[in-house]
Amino acid sequence: MSTIKTILNDDSATMYIYLDSKETKNSLDFSLTTSLLEEVKRANSDPFIKTIVFLSAHRAFFSSGPSLSGLLEIAENQNDEELKKILDVLNELILQIYHSPKVTIVGFNGYAYGGGMNVFLGCDYRITVERAKFIENFHSMGVTADLSSSYFLPRLIGVTRTMTIMLSGDLFSAADAKDWGLFNEIVSSNKDMKERIEKLCEKINTVDFPSIQGTKKLLKNSLVNSLESQLALESESLRNRFKHEEVANRLRATLNYSLI
Repeated sequence: MSTIKTILNDDSATMYIYLDSKETKNSLDFSLTTSLLEEVKRANSDPFIKTIVFLSAHRAFFSSGPSLSGLLEIAENQNDEELKKILDVLNELILQIYHSPKVTIVGFNGYAYGGGMNVFLGCDYRITVERAKFIENFHSMGVTADLSSSYFLPRLIGVTRTMTIMLSGDLFSAADAKDWGLFNEIVSSNKDMKERIEKLCEKINTVDFPSIQGTKKLLKNSLVNSLESQLALESESLRNRFKHEEVANRLRATLNYSLI
């Protein structure tokens, strides 16, 4: 049975990837994760797709996180190979999302527990319903932080806030996190979220996409570059863009518009 549903919008520029496993509450088991990775790879390699949107097909939940029964079985059997197998797929999925040449957007609803949120922290745009619930309770299960949480959370919300939510293991809502920088947008309902995502994709899909891709690359490199290296990379990127006629066309259109 399929655990993923994909839909292309009318102009095939946006791929919607729905997590769709009601029985497991979109648990990140091997079946769902493998299917998700395959769809992300397919979208990344499609020259017509510009935006990838991750949503849940179910109103009550986004993802319950990793399969606890599956993890218990691994722990009881001391099956390190099985653990490595699922982690390799999940980590590849995280990298495919973070390094995607497309603009990646995730919309959280209901609840996204642990890895159910963390796998998608590398998305370019994170939007959530204000009532959505999240938790980072690694230590209550006797495990350490995983699935990019120790990388993205300190960068997004700071070490102090990250330490607080991880040490407490308390449930928090999107409304609680409104000033943390964890989400780009917080909206009141699923309907509002889907409408906002649709408008955002329409806007992205109509601007010069290579320039967006170039900006994505610059922002990601800025996390590891010195100022000198970043300035050099910005200059190189800008000079490369000016080799394309599209830049002159868009500058001309912008100038004409400003003169009206």
